Amino acid sequence: MTLTTTSNVDRYAAAEEQTVFAYTFRVDRHSHMEVSVDGAVRGGGYTVSNVGHDSGGNVAFATAPRRTGEAARTVTLRRVAPLTQSTNLPTQGALDTDALEAEVDRAAMRDQQLDEAVRRTLKLPVDSTLTDVGPPDLEGNAGRFLVVNATGDGVFWGAPAAAGAPVGAFMETLMDDPDAAAALKTLRAFLAGTAARTAAFAVATEDRGALFLCDAAGAGYAAALPAAASAGDGFAAAFRKTDGGGRAIAITPAGGDDIDGLPDLKLRHRGATAVLVSDGSRWHLASHDNVAIEYNAIDNGSFLVDQYDHVPDAGRTASRMAIDRWRFRKSGDARAVFTVSREVDGGTDGKSNWLKALCATADAAPAAGAAHQLRQGIAGNDLLAFAHPPGGTFAGGVLSMDVVCHASVPRPPYTVALGLRVAGGTREYAGEATVGADGAWERVRVVIPADAAATLGPSTDAAAFVFVGLHAGPDRQATANAWGTYAGDGDGGTAAARNWASAAGDYLGFTNVKLQPGQIATPYVPRDYAEELRTCQHYAFKFRADSGAAGMCAVGQAYSSGAAQFVLPLPTELRAAGGAVTVSGASHFNVWPATLTDKSRFSSLASYGAGTSSIRLNGSGASRNNLAAGNACLMTTGDTRAYIHVEADIS
Repeated sequence: MTLTTTSNVDRYAAAEEQTVFAYTFRVDRHSHMEVSVDGAVRGGGYTVSNVGHDSGGNVAFATAPRRTGEAARTVTLRRVAPLTQSTNLPTQGALDTDALEAEVDRAAMRDQQLDEAVRRTLKLPVDSTLTDVGPPDLEGNAGRFLVVNATGDGVFWGAPAAAGAPVGAFMETLMDDPDAAAALKTLRAFLAGTAARTAAFAVATEDRGALFLCDAAGAGYAAALPAAASAGDGFAAAFRKTDGGGRAIAITPAGGDDIDGLPDLKLRHRGATAVLVSDGSRWHLASHDNVAIEYNAIDNGSFLVDQYDHVPDAGRTASRMAIDRWRFRKSGDARAVFTVSREVDGGTDGKSNWLKALCATADAAPAAGAAHQLRQGIAGNDLLAFAHPPGGTFAGGVLSMDVVCHASVPRPPYTVALGLRVAGGTREYAGEATVGADGAWERVRVVIPADAAATLGPSTDAAAFVFVGLHAGPDRQATANAWGTYAGDGDGGTAAARNWASAAGDYLGFTNVKLQPGQIATPYVPRDYAEELRTCQHYAFKFRADSGAAGMCAVGQAYSSGAAQFVLPLPTELRAAGGAVTVSGASHFNVWPATLTDKSRFSSLASYGAGTSSIRLNGSGASRNNLAAGNACLMTTGDTRAYIHVEADIS
């Protein structure tokens, strides 16, 4: 008998319900056939045919190793000859050549068996001169790795090395992770893991890359970031508000750090998300969605709310006009004339609403005392948020005033004065910002530094406003980029600022005005219309007749035959004392008695006192004495020009 095959193994990808698998080598005993499925040796459950045949035979399973619907499986058939020699050859007499040949065949089988096993092991190349290279004892080295030694002639159990330096204990915890997900979590790679929070917490340095799912349904709370220096360069953390309530999650850095100039960042709405990254010295807002960029003190900064008409304010001089939240202030020499309008088209980058200050009558050389300025008052509790500490001085504060604007003049870029007045009207800062030409919208800003002389106490905050300078005589030009003493009615610009009244037809347009803490202005995030309207109504409210039809204003009570008193409910509480004005006289308002048989005309309309949620209106000098004291009455408008404008002026 001879051994004509060189292989001792056959492998198959088992088909569903396949039970018979052929082997192509000789086995002399049934027990010499090793059968395994996916590497697991079977101890029985099969038969082997053609034992002793050179051409091989079949292994037949009683039950298919892969049933219908099961995952793929590998069936391995391997001859494993015993490592013993059991034939006893006689020392004298006839030699049993068959027995001798059988032992020689089994020796060849063992050689093939060892060769197959050796070919599945790690081997040094044929030209290597190293010998006896092998791993040390496994005992006590669980979870460690086989490492080549420094001389390259041996191996040992230990941590891997990089660039000749041993990797530390942390890398060992990474190397023993079983899969990619576990490794990412060990590394705290961004979004590698989430952590739910329902109360105030501090972000630890080991929380690198965590996404915090913050639920503030019970109460608002703070998430304290580590100082940027301790977090290190590249440290990132993400925050997402999961509840639908209005309570805020305030993200606040430690160590006096800020977030791109903001003292903190607030998540107010469901789904609001912020990704913060440290560069080792400060925190940056890498990305955000639906985040409340806090402390913008400019109401209606994008002119979203059309609440005022562009008309003279009869309660003051005719030179003062209101448009949305902004006022146009003219003083001194009146030769330069501007018209101020709220534009609803022509803007770019989604800025369809913007304020346009157009020079109607030029004044190339403004005289002493002349100034033109656009300004908006700042609410006391908005401004006090900038103080350090709140309610104290402005010495610790730094603000960024940010404006998107453009100019009409087809000449080299000029500057515009952007400023802030505080401290009861005694201090102002006028900064210069370069504005391009030819209607190119651009973002400009000035950084307003701290001022030890400017206080922000409750008794003075009502005098604060931001302004845009348009036109200034020699004594109405503030020193550029410096704090100074407020000059009377206000400066119209700086010594080097562009005089926007030098030629008729010149105009300055601007929108997206923002005032916030810090030297870095974050992207402008406008409020939605409803929120902006509610904010603006803290200061003003207008009732106006519609399309010539009589509009009902309020129900009141007559307290004499020629006078009545009404309560006009306001949509929100005023922050300061209110007033009421009419467009062109009180005669546009009618008072109807309880019987509605005749009406009385007002000759005057006045307010007295500040109401917390309403303002009282009195009329006197009626054209007909048909009112009865104590009776209810109704006030209406009889003209489309009539409106009641309730205002809390803080500028």
